[in-house]
Amino acid sequence: MHDNEWARYNMEVIYLLFFQIFCSALPIYGVNAPALIDFAKKKLEYVRKKLQPMRDIEIIYRRMFESCGTCKQVNQLRELYKEMIKNKIEPDKVTSGTYYQALIQCKRMGGAKENEKDLRKSYFQHRMEDY
Repeated sequence: MHDNEWARYNMEVIYLLFFQIFCSALPIYGVNAPALIDFAKKKLEYVRKKLQPMRDIEIIYRRMFESCGTCKQVNQLRELYKEMIKNKIEPDKVTSGTYYQALIQCKRMGGAKENEKDLRKSYFQHRMEDY
């Protein structure tokens, strides 16, 4: 492994650890969760630009989905998912499952309400159109 590869590997690991710890500690600061998630999204954008392409970017998105679900941040969760699709990161089965589990967790915990929509259609309509 050359010096450049080693430095890139170390940066990826450090940012991965940052997001692991951040998302684990986020429920403690539930009142400030929206602001902290915005900060993490900015950090993720910075990392994605700096380390293009990043190997383990889906792991970061999974952890962010879990933390949004735990903190009942439905709008932030949906924004993250749309951002992920916009950046051409195709979610695998585990990431999609984590996203839908976080949506259900938000709904179960009384997250943001939809305006008289059938939630099942809105959740699965996006995925149906892809095929």
